[in-house]
Amino acid sequence: MENKLLMAHQVAGYPEDETAIAAAEALIAGGTGILEVQLAFSDPSADGVAIQTACSTVLSKGYTVKQGLEYISKIRKLHPEIPVFLMTYGCLVYRPGVENFVKMAHDAGVSGLIVPDLPFDCDEGLTAACKKYGMHNIPVAAPSMTEERLNKMATAGFKYIYTALRAGITGTKTVTIPAPRVQIRRVIVSMLPRTTVSFVIQVESPQYGTSATVYATDQRT
Repeated sequence: MENKLLMAHQVAGYPEDETAIAAAEALIAGGTGILEVQLAFSDPSADGVAIQTACSTVLSKGYTVKQGLEYISKIRKLHPEIPVFLMTYGCLVYRPGVENFVKMAHDAGVSGLIVPDLPFDCDEGLTAACKKYGMHNIPVAAPSMTEERLNKMATAGFKYIYTALRAGITGTKTVTIPAPRVQIRRVIVSMLPRTTVSFVIQVESPQYGTSATVYATDQRT
């Protein structure tokens, strides 16, 4: 697939910063082109057991948003060539004020924000704040979105779209056909070529990752 790029996910500070940095280094050495770093949150509503457990472990140590941003800053200093997209929830963004949070993320070296519970057209000023600081707000396209709403997102001027390929939380049983393929086709038809699309999948095997990539390639041609 032309211009394909692997984005890998981790929770900041899990299990602690030193091991997390080693994991990030391994991901980058393995070909990751973008790191998605999640701030630990007590109620990660879009996430399953694995990420919930990681968040709980980090929070049990008193790990803070400030420490999470410091972790990202360390990664960016080690690998300035690798963009970091910060995934978090609206509560953590809203608490210090949306613009203040975006500025803090910018100062840590974050390139884009993914906030699943802030809809793209009701985002409390997130997109405007990101534009002010030269960052990207990256909205989430869900399988449940209507064609009308998907098209509205596609024409709203976002450079990146974060696409869930199936309904439900992360970490549950992945089903390859037909639902994820339907979502790939819907999003590619609506978004490309004006928007870069990130397909969010739980890669259970190399074959699964390859099959998703090949199918997305077929839909572009």
